Amino acid sequence: MFHTFGLASGRSGSWIRIGVALCITCLSATWGCSSCRTSRPSAALAPSLQRSLSITKFQSSSLTDSDADHILSEASQIIANNACPLSLSRSGSVTDFNAGSGSVLTVADYQRVCAQPGYVHLVNSINWCNGITDALGCSDTPGTCIVMVRWAAPPDQDPAQIEEGILWAHEYGHTKNLHHRSNNDAVMNPILNANRLKIDQGECNAYLERSSTLPSAAPSQLQAATVEDFVHNVYIHGVPFEEARRFKSSEDVEKLGSLLKDSSQQRYWANAATTLGMIGTAQATHHLTEFIARGSGVLTPEAYRAKSSAVIAMGFALGTTGEGQALSFLINKSDPAKWQTFAWESPFTDGSANRDLQMARTAIAALGFSGNVHAESALEKLHSKPELASEPHFSESIDSAIADSQNVRRVGFDAYVIKNEELRGASVKGDANPQ
Repeated sequence: MFHTFGLASGRSGSWIRIGVALCITCLSATWGCSSCRTSRPSAALAPSLQRSLSITKFQSSSLTDSDADHILSEASQIIANNACPLSLSRSGSVTDFNAGSGSVLTVADYQRVCAQPGYVHLVNSINWCNGITDALGCSDTPGTCIVMVRWAAPPDQDPAQIEEGILWAHEYGHTKNLHHRSNNDAVMNPILNANRLKIDQGECNAYLERSSTLPSAAPSQLQAATVEDFVHNVYIHGVPFEEARRFKSSEDVEKLGSLLKDSSQQRYWANAATTLGMIGTAQATHHLTEFIARGSGVLTPEAYRAKSSAVIAMGFALGTTGEGQALSFLINKSDPAKWQTFAWESPFTDGSANRDLQMARTAIAALGFSGNVHAESALEKLHSKPELASEPHFSESIDSAIADSQNVRRVGFDAYVIKNEELRGASVKGDANPQ
């Protein structure tokens, strides 16, 4: 310190002598001078805990070694910036797996993905995470399995492209037994945002695999003022049910329908479709039907996931209001052959046959979690169609949907959905069906 001052003055010798004199004075005052103390190392200077994660992806998902390294580096920096010395890195090359279809629609799909070697598992879509939803991530809490989709915000909204690093840090936190925390700056906030970069000491302890303390008290999340604000949030584990139903006016429904026609809003189409389903009126269902049929050619990943979410949204409409159009649509589209007339194609599958099968399984999942007795009757009849029995995972989807239907009717649709949302706050905890 004294040498630097001497250089700045141009009279280094004089300043060095003064500095030595000052330090001698400090010593004689029983180390009373702060410039003579040896500072205590900060937590940020402590050696980092190194954790290497093996990463695998469904064969049609896109993730390179370089992508993974960048995301893990961002996640590590976010954690380390909170004086929490954890470093995440890639273990080996990113590998492929082909089990399942690349979409998570049932608890069996989730378990099938987690059974693949690896800690981080990339898939094309997640429509099950402790119940039907539209999620970016779903993880064992605690455990060693993370399931995620790729997520990249537009550069004008996230210039540093940090959101995907936050998403990975969030899901890794779940595997270390962290639950959601609604502070507006928290990594563990259920809404993804480039400014949510904070972890508290209890969360740091969990990341570092020390005995954890309770997380800080969390204020309630502010409600969105308008339906546009609501659907422009990025919900890691799905659109919140009770808040979505606040936007049930005809004007709000029309705004959502218009958003589904705006190609510049593809990033938010899934939220808009899900919100329409949760509103559940005939007007909302009409917009969903039009949206599912609209389009041609190979869709973007965002648009395809939104189509899947719109089918799931029909199940919300059926469960919420018993909407007849939703019931008819889902029963009809539970047959893969009924998807052959659609002109759009999946970006994740080769040929329309796989798309048709995948969308039919989505309709079956929606029928099941609606808890509707007519829907369950239609599911029972599907078992009697021999031409469908041989389709991969088709009978499994029907059985899962019937089980969901029975659970929903036992506790009531609203209670079922809300309970599953609470479970997603801690991500997957093993029991997919609230009692």
